[in-house]
Amino acid sequence: MSNTSKLVTFRNDDAGYRRWRRAHPRGYVLNLFGGADARENVLHRASCDDLTPKLINQSTTSVPKVCSDDRTAIDAEADQLRGGRDRWTICDHCFRWA
Repeated sequence: MSNTSKLVTFRNDDAGYRRWRRAHPRGYVLNLFGGADARENVLHRASCDDLTPKLINQSTTSVPKVCSDDRTAIDAEADQLRGGRDRWTICDHCFRWA
């Protein structure tokens, strides 16, 4: 886990990531699969069911997760990490009514 003032990044730390999600249900999680397709790099609300593994013992943080309670901070980080707003997207499920 790496930590900046408003952002926490989890990689290969499933227990820490699960604790963060439980403690920050109104926060945000950026899934960073990489690649050129914006649909592979998705911002979710921490409470989104799409973030829950479908298989028992499936690792969730083998793909880096950037987490924050601050939407502005995580949007700016996503832009920086991905090279612009057109290189990532928001989840169709948990941001449906936003």
